Amino acid sequence: MKTPETIFKNVVGEYSPYITPLTEELCIIAMKLYAKQFQPAKDLMPETIMKIVCDSYGVTIEKVKSRTRVREVVWARQLTAVLFKFGLKMTTTKAGYELGGFDHATILHSIYQVKNRYNSYKLDRTQIDSVILQAFESDEQRAYITDRIIDPHKDR
Repeated sequence: MKTPETIFKNVVGEYSPYITPLTEELCIIAMKLYAKQFQPAKDLMPETIMKIVCDSYGVTIEKVKSRTRVREVVWARQLTAVLFKFGLKMTTTKAGYELGGFDHATILHSIYQVKNRYNSYKLDRTQIDSVILQAFESDEQRAYITDRIIDPHKDR
């Protein structure tokens, strides 16, 4: 992921004072390019992801948002949390709120659990990949989510 400094340097690097002057408009374009990296698909909403996950695992949205600890429901909730965090670029606090008022530590634990199951069980990996394929259109976005599931701290 490019930083604002990198994008600005790219714009300035391509800028030639003999061809076009460095203008405010050119700087705005550079910042829009930077901001575009952090935007999820415009039509993708948390409810859509939650519905796809719930349909895939045979649970209801109400149960996922509840405090139940039934294994199937917890797994659907954990996967939904990970897709909120990495697919929609939500903070852990916002993801917890969208899932029914869970705190950020629950979302961090979900990321850990999904990572472990993705790396340990081929059936889970196949199911997760299937859900990601249904929910996200862009190959780049799918690859980004899968990379973050495998290594959540990759950007650090």
